[in-house]
Amino acid sequence: MVTLTDEDVRARLDEIERKLQKVAVWETYLRKEREQYKTVLSVMERLGGASPTGPIESELDGLEEDPSGLSQARPESTKPADAPAMPLMIMEALLVAHEAGKDRLEPKDITQFVRDRYWPDAPTSSVGPTVWRMAKDGRLRKLGEFYALPEAPADGAEFSARGAETETAGVTDRDLAPADLF
Repeated sequence: MVTLTDEDVRARLDEIERKLQKVAVWETYLRKEREQYKTVLSVMERLGGASPTGPIESELDGLEEDPSGLSQARPESTKPADAPAMPLMIMEALLVAHEAGKDRLEPKDITQFVRDRYWPDAPTSSVGPTVWRMAKDGRLRKLGEFYALPEAPADGAEFSARGAETETAGVTDRDLAPADLF
């Protein structure tokens, strides 16, 4: 009888995710190539030329290789469906840091928090601009290269990461107004 551990299952899930990402890269590449061939065919038909022919690789052959350097640009990762909205993850990062005695974080630290807790391959381009917008809107303070929670409420209430977890439970991007997301 085969005994599976949590680690075995998580390792297999990680492997499946990597393969799905690889297939997604190929799907994007092949869809673009298909459109290019349709354009070529259309031009050739207008000019009276013959149809283009060429070898077509069998399904999924060469997936270990990078199609036309597509993965060098690192395709944007899709946020997991169960992850909170980005502004909520950012606020939680700052709340946890605040409780640990750090009153400010750099965007790279906030990105690392998001990766560690919710979205392992979160691109910096999904975190940094949102942090900047939140500071611009007054939802965060910008202190040089660092970002911090807004000033404490006038009633002296303390910030709490535990409270943030309660507030974010079950909240999705659709629950927030567009202004809250940017």
